[in-house]
Amino acid sequence: MRPKDSADLLSIFSAGLKAVHAETTTNHFLSYFSDLSQVKGKIYVVGAGKASAFMAKAIEEKCLQNLPEKFAGGVVIVKDGHGTDLKKIKCLEAGHPMPDARGLSAAQEMIDLLGTLSPDDLLFFCLSGGASALLPAPVAGLSLQDKIEITRTLMAGGADIRELNTVRKHLSQIKGGQLFQKTKARVVTLAISDVPGNKPELIGSGPTVIDPTTVGEAAGVLNRFSSLEKWKTFLQETPKAASERISKSEFHLIATPQMALAAASAQAAALGYGVSQPIDFLEGDIEAVENQWHGFRQQAGEGSAGKRRCLILSAEPTVKVKGRGRGGRNSELALRLAIRWGLSAPFAFLAAGTDGTDGPTDAAGAVCDETTLAQATARGLSPRQALETNDAYTFFSALDQLVVTGPTATNVMDLEILLF
Repeated sequence: MRPKDSADLLSIFSAGLKAVHAETTTNHFLSYFSDLSQVKGKIYVVGAGKASAFMAKAIEEKCLQNLPEKFAGGVVIVKDGHGTDLKKIKCLEAGHPMPDARGLSAAQEMIDLLGTLSPDDLLFFCLSGGASALLPAPVAGLSLQDKIEITRTLMAGGADIRELNTVRKHLSQIKGGQLFQKTKARVVTLAISDVPGNKPELIGSGPTVIDPTTVGEAAGVLNRFSSLEKWKTFLQETPKAASERISKSEFHLIATPQMALAAASAQAAALGYGVSQPIDFLEGDIEAVENQWHGFRQQAGEGSAGKRRCLILSAEPTVKVKGRGRGGRNSELALRLAIRWGLSAPFAFLAAGTDGTDGPTDAAGAVCDETTLAQATARGLSPRQALETNDAYTFFSALDQLVVTGPTATNVMDLEILLF
């Protein structure tokens, strides 16, 4: 890949990440939240998600600086490696995307803490992508291993985030507004959105908001998988009525995919590209997303007067896993487009998760251009075989075309960037 294209792609991607960093956006919220000094009781922080520790850090620092006598600490649950040093808040790590025993124990610790709070207390709930897996609390009769089996089957079968979370909420003690019901404190939820449309009930399976989905919808998802139909008897309904208690839930979006897109677009323009965003976000089967990208490139045409073009999108494609290779949706999309566009007119493409994760790998995604296939042939690599075995990570690793960021302290869906 041409060094300038690679540098530009990473610069545009990094600008998007910076705009939605958890600590930065939480501090922005706190700059206009004036209620801290009016709290009669204590201030607590709980949270779950890949970015929740950095959200909690911002609140902790603000409280210790201004109201140390009122700050009582709390607990946040993050994916392995996504924590940070906190003074009075306990930061626990747990399994993701598959829940584990650590998450089960941490979720119970959070529930126990919430039960001790009074109406005079203020509770900040820090919520970001990954919270659904990190907060497993199965309904009675359902084991953690059962939840793992259900989650694994749905994900491998290509269930999208709405379907996955609909099932999760109706098999949980805390998702779908049920966590909110476990405390008497005033609850202020701060959320970083990693879902299309930024709907509160979808972010982390909406633990503190009314749930519009039903048991019937959850059963419909399970019905598509013969091995999961047996779990329908465990489905339980979630809060629906806007009772006086739950209607007082305060929910604030502090970072969204649109914020990352705006910052990335501004950086692309500053680098001299003609920038367009043909659609807010892409979702659905990855083959359909690939087709849409092909159509966007054709419709956009070539740049005029020597000015190169840049298309930027948010995305949440789904992959039906058939092979035993290593990879994720971002590296697979890059591989699909490298194959499809082959030795076409020059292009450079990046697809990466804003959380720094692409499937069960240490990469955020991958980059490719019109030379990728030729480089693969020179190294004896088969792009078709890598695609068929879901082994895009290994393919791009051999070409040194992975995007590796490590934990990013945010999570606002994937960013996909095309230069041409």
